[in-house]
Amino acid sequence: MGVAQSQDVLEEAAATAPSSHWAGLDEWAATIAVEADGHWRGPRAPIPASTPRPTSSVMLERSLLLPVAVLADPEVSEARVRSALAGLEAAALALPSEGWPTALSDGGAGDTDGFDLYLRAQPTFSDAPSWVPTERAPIERALSIELDQPRMLADTDAASTFAQLGSIVPDDRIFACAFQAYAEAALLGSDVAEAPAVRRAFAVWITERFTGVMGCQDELVTAQQLAPERGYMTHELDSGEGGVVFLGALAERHDHDAGTFLPAVWNGMRQWTRDEGDPHALPDFWWVVGMALERAHDEQLRVMRELGVARYFTGPRRGSARFQFLNRLPEDAAPSAFAITRWSRLPRTLPCELEIEPYGSAYATVTIDEATESSYLRVWLEGERGVRWSLGAARIDGTGRDAGHSFAPTRDDPNSYLTIDIVPGTREVVIVVTNLGARTLDADEVDDFARSFRLVVDRHSD
Repeated sequence: MGVAQSQDVLEEAAATAPSSHWAGLDEWAATIAVEADGHWRGPRAPIPASTPRPTSSVMLERSLLLPVAVLADPEVSEARVRSALAGLEAAALALPSEGWPTALSDGGAGDTDGFDLYLRAQPTFSDAPSWVPTERAPIERALSIELDQPRMLADTDAASTFAQLGSIVPDDRIFACAFQAYAEAALLGSDVAEAPAVRRAFAVWITERFTGVMGCQDELVTAQQLAPERGYMTHELDSGEGGVVFLGALAERHDHDAGTFLPAVWNGMRQWTRDEGDPHALPDFWWVVGMALERAHDEQLRVMRELGVARYFTGPRRGSARFQFLNRLPEDAAPSAFAITRWSRLPRTLPCELEIEPYGSAYATVTIDEATESSYLRVWLEGERGVRWSLGAARIDGTGRDAGHSFAPTRDDPNSYLTIDIVPGTREVVIVVTNLGARTLDADEVDDFARSFRLVVDRHSD
């Protein structure tokens, strides 16, 4: 059995693992970082600051059956109000059907007893919470999820919430935006300690699952996909929506889109802070995912390197992705290569000037224009030290499909080597380099393990 075939067998076995393997998240959450005296010794996450409610709203539309309402500024049309209310109602019905939390009552904070969405006349909202560190400038989002106050008597670290939606959203996207607003607010209300980027990614995934729309602003998903060197969910303020790529692949891999795996992961992240102080920062997303994959007899690094290859086949290259979820990404969400060359121009050194963040990837392509039978590519990876690297390659046939891919063994040494047989019908080879990081990620913390590399690519013909 060859290396590539062995990899396929392992991937198939992991993808079909029964759901019972990730049961027991609550037991893990109850034991981590708690000493024998019952006091928490682990990291903590500050509660997001409370936000005053808007005072300019003059139009109020309540649901007749569900605890949701829309409040609108004078400039907002009644049609937008009705679409928003329909989106809230749909979300309030859909989320509990698959085990997701629902938004808590705000106790009348917005002159209603349920969850409130404010339709504003201002276009966007600056996303710059002071409690999230960042090296990037704040970005403007059409959707802003706000916290009223923590709910100290809840059975988890919970809070009541509300949301604001800006006028930049077109009328035909209001329903999906309202749906995402409810989903993201319900997630914040159920776990105030989780990183904003993680909540955004989950909310986009839930919205796409139930509405078929890739979130309120699918251009934010595209923007992160067009920068594949970025991590999926990090502390950066412009991070988050693109994390739906990882969540979609994870759900497809472990429950075949049945809608059970990701709710189990989220519920495993929730906790109750029994002592004084800020909420416990663990269990968080990456910790729970790692534990869930371990119990499913899968490996997180294997998932990341497989996804690093698969996400290249999106947009115009769709139809060939290993994960079908990627075929539903926007048409313009195809990452580009940092280097493009041809068989006839080899050997070549291909330096990558990008800083590859943990779980980010970079691509180089080689067009096969003169190869003969028994030819193969030779690829050397020289990576910066401090992280583990994945070196892989996929053969692309005349239809643009992934005709087979393989990986060099992953090891601590930053240097790696891979040969790729040029079988008949191969039109192009895409070389994929993924930063596998140096430690477990935390989307609340700055990760300084961004690294770069260079490739040396040569050809060989018998």
